[in-house]
Amino acid sequence: MNEIVKTQKNEIEITKDDIKKLLCPNATDKELAIALNIIKSFGLNPFKREVHIIKYGNSPAQIIVGYETYLKRAERTGKLDGWKAEILDNGEKARVTIWRKDWKEPFIWEVDRAEFDKKQSTWKQMSNFMLKKVCIAQAFRLAFPDELGGMPYTHEEQQIIQQSQPQSKIIDIKTEEVEIEEAKEEPKTRNYKFLQEMQKIKKEVGEDVYYEVLEAYGFKKSSEILDRNTQVKIYKELKELSKNLKEAKAAKLKEVFGGEDIEDEEEV
Repeated sequence: MNEIVKTQKNEIEITKDDIKKLLCPNATDKELAIALNIIKSFGLNPFKREVHIIKYGNSPAQIIVGYETYLKRAERTGKLDGWKAEILDNGEKARVTIWRKDWKEPFIWEVDRAEFDKKQSTWKQMSNFMLKKVCIAQAFRLAFPDELGGMPYTHEEQQIIQQSQPQSKIIDIKTEEVEIEEAKEEPKTRNYKFLQEMQKIKKEVGEDVYYEVLEAYGFKKSSEILDRNTQVKIYKELKELSKNLKEAKAAKLKEVFGGEDIEDEEEV
């Protein structure tokens, strides 16, 4: 039986089939059931990007939320009386201060960069922003334990949890041919064509997803991927993610416009 979960009043209903088809095609039945129960328990709407289900190869699916979800839920309580996030000690710390209407003193929480910055590409590109995101998520969970306690962690926190556990090798990626042109040219030229295709796919899936996939395979940038078989595997996985994102977007447009098929215009 395919359980239906209504995420919020007067909003969309979501089933395990929706999650598998539109959000995480390679999730197992057990992972889908867990995700559905979490979505139901916290009334999360994946189509509003309140929750994400991410799975690479045979690694366990990750159920994560964006830090904005914590902010929205705290605001919804009617108890939030303001907050601020700061970067301290030349970028080595972040501090979040939260004022609650029912508390006399503000709640203050700090996070050290060293605990979370493991030199991933996104941290190199926007380290202060990433540090603030972690600190905001942790501070709001602690300041609003009844409303946010037990909610899934952010992706940045999940990465640290994963690194502290034994990692399984990512396998089981389909080996069917991918349309990366196999020209009779020098390897340098062929690799250049691969890099061109990777730049295109990065625009399709977004930088966050793009670099997460690269990091899952142990790379920081596409120019480091020199083995042809590895290039094909990573490109294939990114293409599949791009397809899923487009289908989810199309489904949302169809829902908004009363069941009509709406074509989303691509930017030229």
